[in-house]
Amino acid sequence: MSERVESERRPEAEGAANLGAFAIGVTGLGLGVASLMLAMPPLGLAAGLCSLGAAVGTLRKPVSHRAVPSATGHVDGSSDAVLAPSNTDAMQGDLLSAEYFEVAVRNRVTAARRFLKPVAVVRLQIVAKAGTTTSDRDRSVAVAIHDTLRECDTACVMSETDIALVLEDTPENGAVWVVERVRRALEDQLPTHVWAGIACYPTHAMDADELLSQADVALERARDWPQDRIEVAYAE
Repeated sequence: MSERVESERRPEAEGAANLGAFAIGVTGLGLGVASLMLAMPPLGLAAGLCSLGAAVGTLRKPVSHRAVPSATGHVDGSSDAVLAPSNTDAMQGDLLSAEYFEVAVRNRVTAARRFLKPVAVVRLQIVAKAGTTTSDRDRSVAVAIHDTLRECDTACVMSETDIALVLEDTPENGAVWVVERVRRALEDQLPTHVWAGIACYPTHAMDADELLSQADVALERARDWPQDRIEVAYAE
């Protein structure tokens, strides 16, 4: 209702502004003629100022009032596919899709380079031990990650057992602490195996592609161990 009233009032306001500019222009013309007839320079100056005011008035453009979509803290199904929650059978909650992971890494590295701050990429493989149902595992993983990460961090479901984290403004030791908290939270809820690979910008890589590669390599080293293991990429 308020938008319709606003749109109805706008033409009236624009018409009044144009009429005012016309009146100023006529006044300036009269002052200019008077200055010529009476040879009075001050009147000529006043005429010039009136003409300038009229020109400014006629050049005014109406302000566009476009509707701005409201920002929300959660991603829904109407958003772009890259931002949509994962539709796999893996952990849900606030976790995003695998397609968003690389986008998030590139954005965070760009921001980290601009503001001279570190960023960590974590690759997790979480496998439930015998006797644990998939639904129990998924629920526990989602809760553990949600309770550990900050709002500025990102968690993505890569596959049924793989999770990827992007930790903003987080160095190597901070990333290890985050993984250990997730691992202990899971340990308190149900039996699982957790392997993790960590790589940090700029310690282990200077660009997003290398950072992703280093995190993958670190995860592969961790998976060589039969028990829970956290591996950190080698510094360049």
